[in-house]
Amino acid sequence: VDDGRPVWERIERIRSLRPDLILLSGGVDGGATAQVFEMAELLAGAAPKPRLPGQDRVPLLYAGNAGAADAVRDRLSGIFAFGVTENIRPTMERECLGPARHDLQASFLEHVMRQAPGYASLVALTDTPVLPTPAAVGELLERLAARERENVVAIDIGGATTDVFSIVDGVYRKTVAANLGMSYSMGNVAAEAGYDALIRWLPDRMEEGEIRNILANKMLRPTTIPDTRAELVLEQATAREAIRLAFAQHRNLAVELKGTRRDRQIDNLLAREGPGDSLVHPGRIGLLIGSGGVLSHAPSRGQAAAILIDAVQPEGITALAVDSVFMMPHLGAMGRLDADAALNAFDRECLVRLGTCVAPSGTPGTSRDLLDVTVGMPDGKKYQKEYLPGTFAAIPLGSDETAELTVRPSPWFDMGAGPGIAVNTRVRGGAVGIVIDLRGRPLRLPDDPETRAALMRDWLALLENSAAGAPENPIKMSDASRPPAGERPGRAYVPGLALSSRAEVRKDRELPMPGEVLVHTGDRVAGSDVVARTLLPGPAVPVPLAGPLGCLPGEIEAYLKKSPGDSVRAGETIAEVKGFFGLFSETVVSPVDGQLESVSPLTGHALIRRSPVPVDLLAHVPGVIREVREGRGACVICDAAFIQAIFGVGGEARGPLLLLKNDKYIDMSISRPVLVAREAVDAGFLERAAAAGVSGVVTGGLPAQELEAWLGLPVGRMLTGAARPPFTLILTEGFGRLPMSDRVFRLLDRHRGLIASIDGTTQIRAGSIRPEIVIPLEGAAGVSEETSARQGLRIGTEVRLIRGARFGAFGRVTALPEAPAVLATGARVRVAELHLPDGDETIIVPRANLEIIAS
Repeated sequence: VDDGRPVWERIERIRSLRPDLILLSGGVDGGATAQVFEMAELLAGAAPKPRLPGQDRVPLLYAGNAGAADAVRDRLSGIFAFGVTENIRPTMERECLGPARHDLQASFLEHVMRQAPGYASLVALTDTPVLPTPAAVGELLERLAARERENVVAIDIGGATTDVFSIVDGVYRKTVAANLGMSYSMGNVAAEAGYDALIRWLPDRMEEGEIRNILANKMLRPTTIPDTRAELVLEQATAREAIRLAFAQHRNLAVELKGTRRDRQIDNLLAREGPGDSLVHPGRIGLLIGSGGVLSHAPSRGQAAAILIDAVQPEGITALAVDSVFMMPHLGAMGRLDADAALNAFDRECLVRLGTCVAPSGTPGTSRDLLDVTVGMPDGKKYQKEYLPGTFAAIPLGSDETAELTVRPSPWFDMGAGPGIAVNTRVRGGAVGIVIDLRGRPLRLPDDPETRAALMRDWLALLENSAAGAPENPIKMSDASRPPAGERPGRAYVPGLALSSRAEVRKDRELPMPGEVLVHTGDRVAGSDVVARTLLPGPAVPVPLAGPLGCLPGEIEAYLKKSPGDSVRAGETIAEVKGFFGLFSETVVSPVDGQLESVSPLTGHALIRRSPVPVDLLAHVPGVIREVREGRGACVICDAAFIQAIFGVGGEARGPLLLLKNDKYIDMSISRPVLVAREAVDAGFLERAAAAGVSGVVTGGLPAQELEAWLGLPVGRMLTGAARPPFTLILTEGFGRLPMSDRVFRLLDRHRGLIASIDGTTQIRAGSIRPEIVIPLEGAAGVSEETSARQGLRIGTEVRLIRGARFGAFGRVTALPEAPAVLATGARVRVAELHLPDGDETIIVPRANLEIIAS
């Protein structure tokens, strides 16, 4: 209720989000109800429609002040699938999240998962409950923590989010760091952490502009893999920051309020950070588990250990491991049938032990401070050494070996028992053995870039060399796959998915809400013709009544001059209180034209819905109406040259294709053209294009930093549709100073002067949407050349390279070796042999860095 946004904006935001579930809470039992009623009115005003087709109403669970439950039910039960559970904060001294967690889980399974294809069949096939992933992971970790008798933290870094699970003192907590991930969200990690934070982890110098382009291109092609050492360590640096930020968020949410008693059972329920300390402290972690591709599939286990140690900075004595295949949810569900079997399978088949990190807290006071370490080895021998501050070292100890460890810190160091107090425990080895980390907590890296980079090289080399099973004998790419001497390898992607000189293009035109369709099957339409029309509801404007009239909210109805459903004009009286003898009357007038939608007896506010906004749906491309969907829209087909690009901003636009010369001169005599620039452009050119009033710009590449400066948004935000450019911009290759590929340019050049229909809409999650360039051709709609069928990678398939030194090159697959090969990065991957017709070259590349061309 205190996010600072006006009421109408919150209402519109709730409506546009179309949530799957709503949890409404607030107030202690027997306390004030005003804020709960205010939030109920926000939800009533928004009345969001369900996103899933099987839902009649959006489920809403009320977990607030029990004294307000009946009034809230009366207000919302007709709008939502309403349910009530125990208050999550019944008193100021107690928090009780268990019932809400349980009921939310049940509601999720009933209202959301039941809509998933095959879910009903799955439920019928099993006599055990179907569990949501967080619940299953939590149950497995609880069993693991109980068996190990340790506090456990598990971190799963995915493509879009980073999830943190913890079992501390037997209590399960989970948080989701949205938009912190290793593919879709890499740019968001950099934006939140700052590029300097990424650069500090790099062992070799890399310019910020280059980093921005690499991360932005990874978001566009998230399944590609690094093929150079520089790009590998950049991705791992990004992982460090994503984990660091996600773990900090988890710690901030898992806090104990001072002076209160709390029953904390958190599973995806977020609470405000209290004034107390975090309950998940780096010094209280007995076992730290990492999961996700960047950790599980790191070329070296030492690299995975380095990421976890640097990001979490554990203190004391902490065992490290990675879940190599993320089987925690599945084994968590299996644990309900056989807990021992599930744990044994997890430990033996999934969990890869990295070793143990020994890291005292505190910063040493003098160079004489040290850490005395004694290790009783499995063979009966003893290893003893004194380590000085700043040391980063490793003691070999195998994954199946344990050792007796005694650590005696100087008074400036604390191993968990107190400053200067020795600790003795049994530890388990792993890929990197026992890591002695005396770099300080918190870890502070040198300011000097050269000194810092040298340390990073040394630290990383230590763990990589310590790790067992590091890949050897990396394959050598042919000379043809390397850039010419003195040139840096290309770092961008080329247009994906489809490229055709003539194809049948189908454009489904659909209204955002039911309306009137103006065309019929078989009609010919121009691109500018309106095929359907509707009216969008105007924004809701709240108007306070009770306060200005000086009455109670429940008395409002007696003073209304307008009833819900009536039209009102700006300045027209909607409620009035007359004083004695006509004196001291109070009136409230409508601030806008619209319709009186509702009046709340709980808050004393009225909602006025402004006049509807007309929306005309254009055909966008000339062609023939193939299909009409009554009240929703129509399908238009046409023959056209068709290009799918890689990235764009802006919506649909049309205009004649105008190819630019190298000097980027814009011909102002042509009205609203679509400019085609073969070479990369910059923000200055985009400013000139906007001033010239162009419909769109199609170019090969653009540095991410230039685009972010022009639009004032990070690339990650642009991918959500937040950008509002003055014209549609489409990149055919990716980010960086990248020229347009010859094949794409030749196709555009062949049709210069023709009207092109372009759409810059780009979506890389929840269903990929790529920018499109459609150039309608003469001839009967539906008559087109044969297009290649979509098939898997096979010998003879035409492909395009989308990463590496020869990015953008076209070729044909000549061999698909069965055995994985080892890249120069150390990664073991499946590769393909390609023949490149330009230069008659044959090269070997990772299959993940290829794109099949449908032409």
